[in-house]
Amino acid sequence: MTAAQLQRRAEEAGVQLTVLAAYRALRTYRESGGKLEKSETRCLGVVASILQNAVPGEHLTATQIRKRASEHNFFLHQATVYRALAQLATLGFVLAIDKGRQSFYEWKREEEHHGHLTCIQCGKTIEFHQDYLDDVGKQVCARLDYHFARIEFIVRSLCESCRNR
Repeated sequence: MTAAQLQRRAEEAGVQLTVLAAYRALRTYRESGGKLEKSETRCLGVVASILQNAVPGEHLTATQIRKRASEHNFFLHQATVYRALAQLATLGFVLAIDKGRQSFYEWKREEEHHGHLTCIQCGKTIEFHQDYLDDVGKQVCARLDYHFARIEFIVRSLCESCRNR
């Protein structure tokens, strides 16, 4: 990937990225051999490692990520965690899921096409897997003359516990 391609990808995600920032991000990624947990940018590497090692489907808040880092003797400021998450999201490694006023983060596993079911009452979120989600997004984009980047599929619903209350 070139810096220009990274800039376009960031723009598609709604993030403005300077050429210098794109070059820095790509250099960090290449120097770590594609393993951001080995990155010389300590915070970026710690946050990437925590998300990569989370249980697939686990969604973590920035506060939970900071607490997990401190459990491993990495003490990070909350704002630094948010900056690292923004960088990882811009690079396309992390998916942010907004639930009201709080954001949850998960490591994007490219081989998985999945959506999220989120309870509108308690906020519980579970994943479901559907291979055709990307196809739906591509069809909609083609019909409306847009360029497909990715699909984020969230179904707002009531979980069984909240329905039975």
